[in-house]
Amino acid sequence: MSNTIQEPQTVRVIIFPVLHYLFALPLKAVLKIIPRPPELDEGFDDAGLLEIEGETVLLLNLIWILEEWESGDRRPCPGAYLILIRNNQGQLCGIEIDELPSTLDLPRAIVQELPGSSRQANLGRLAQYVALWQSEEEENPDKKPIFLLDVSMTTHSLLYPSS
Repeated sequence: MSNTIQEPQTVRVIIFPVLHYLFALPLKAVLKIIPRPPELDEGFDDAGLLEIEGETVLLLNLIWILEEWESGDRRPCPGAYLILIRNNQGQLCGIEIDELPSTLDLPRAIVQELPGSSRQANLGRLAQYVALWQSEEEENPDKKPIFLLDVSMTTHSLLYPSS
């Protein structure tokens, strides 16, 4: 009898759209999802910081990160919800999303490293891995890329956009 612990074949993730991309975060990394705080309508999203329950939250505006390198414009991301997570440094971060995410058991076998050409593009500042997902429920048989969001890379891209 073997005493080795086998990795699960799937990882449970939340899936959410941003622009024309699908992103995923491991469910175990998500602290909670809350309705958009009213303070964001008072200019706090411009500052990139918000206080929730006495703790400072770094806002990760994925739309801005994706579009800034394409257009140079910085536009607000008026999402209806905020995903709260912690980065590797323990800092509380919030990602604004338009709709509640769905959950998915993503097979580990379909997760692969982002190709080199994509790593040089905007997505390479947010993700290192991608999964080509084909839903059994959809009429369209095409596979859709789901980018596994790397919170540390995203934080770095927000704080140091030119590096």
